[in-house]
Amino acid sequence: MAPKHHFSILYSDIGKQFYARHGWRAMPSTHIDLPPVSPSAAAETRRRLDLPPVTDITAADMPALCATATEWITAELAARSAHDPAKTFVAVRPDAEHMEWHHAREEFQARVLFGTDPRVKGARDPDTGVALIWSRVFLQDDEHGVPKSRIDVLRTVAPPPSPTAAPVVADGEPGAVLPGGVPETPDMTRSLAALILRAQREAHDWSLPAGVQMWDPQPATLAAARFLGAGGADAAIELVHRDVEHIASLRLGGHGSGHDGLGSPDAEWLACERYAWY
Repeated sequence: MAPKHHFSILYSDIGKQFYARHGWRAMPSTHIDLPPVSPSAAAETRRRLDLPPVTDITAADMPALCATATEWITAELAARSAHDPAKTFVAVRPDAEHMEWHHAREEFQARVLFGTDPRVKGARDPDTGVALIWSRVFLQDDEHGVPKSRIDVLRTVAPPPSPTAAPVVADGEPGAVLPGGVPETPDMTRSLAALILRAQREAHDWSLPAGVQMWDPQPATLAAARFLGAGGADAAIELVHRDVEHIASLRLGGHGSGHDGLGSPDAEWLACERYAWY
């Protein structure tokens, strides 16, 4: 197994160059935005696309869901390191403590602004086991009047591992079998689409005009968003590459780490999703 090293992360709101000069390398920072959807429109879309039913999740579901998410990312780190031992892979644990921080933030804001608690923390497809964990963000419009209040998807949780599950092949390389992730299949596309649609409806119910934002969307997520956006056909979904705000930045190193403190040019940050932001 590859040696373990210290690392630190930050999110730059002043571009990529300043922190790069001090050793934090800007990592790929991407997201997609989806509009809020009314209950009636959501019901029509669900019927038209034959989407599966999903169930809401609450704070009581977080420990089990986060245990699954952490199990997957730990396994993926080990598998990727074994497959490419010369490369450094890092991840932030998607544990319950990270989700609780975001949920405590939204709960405080909701109580102050509206005198109520946001009970729904995400949604899960009971048939596939895929889930989205989210939180609400209440923000002022920007200086141009563009709405910023939205649902942030904190983490896409893949279903628990199954002994009979088909392996995931990394980068199309034969034999590069990796765990984790949501496979791109018709059933999974519909499952993820139903979950995203539920998040869009939640954004509408809470009057969050910026809709839903998903960081570091994987191919299966993009496929589901396109499926929704075009009513079942392929649609153009803009993948935003952030270059000014919320730029994920990584610094390898620390006392006794064996690194020089600079962000490795070939390091890869797995699951660079919103839950890791603070």
